[in-house]
Amino acid sequence: MVPAHPLARRPSLRYAGTLAFDVVGVAVGGLMDQMLRRQAALLGTVPVYRMQVSNMDAACRVVAAGLGLAILPREVAVPHAGAGRLALVPLDEPWAERRLVIASRPEPLRSASARLLTQHLRQAAAVA
Repeated sequence: MVPAHPLARRPSLRYAGTLAFDVVGVAVGGLMDQMLRRQAALLGTVPVYRMQVSNMDAACRVVAAGLGLAILPREVAVPHAGAGRLALVPLDEPWAERRLVIASRPEPLRSASARLLTQHLRQAAAVA
C-alpha cells in the first residue's frame, strides 16, 4: 500500500482486516491466489479484487500508483518500497510464514556447482 493508506501506519495486520479495502490480486489461480482464497473461505468470505495482474512486480507498480493494497512476499515488495513508494506492513498470520526448502540429487550425484551452492547455503543458515 502507499504510505498514505489508512492501514499504512499499523505495526501489523490480520488478513481479515485487509478484506474491506481495495485489493490487487496477483496471478489468478496461482499459488498466492489459491492461498488467499482458502484463507478468505475460512473467514466465510471471498476476496474481492479491484483488479488482477499477472505477476507480483506488476502488483507492486499498481499499488505504488495508489490503486489498492496487495499481499505479497516481502522479498518481492522490498525492492519496490524504496523512496517511500510503498508502505510495507507485516501480515500477522501463522499461515503467512513461508518455509522454503531446496530439493536436489544425493550428494555424490550433484554437479560441482550444486555442491558449492549447498555448502554455501548450509554455512549461511548456520550463521543466521
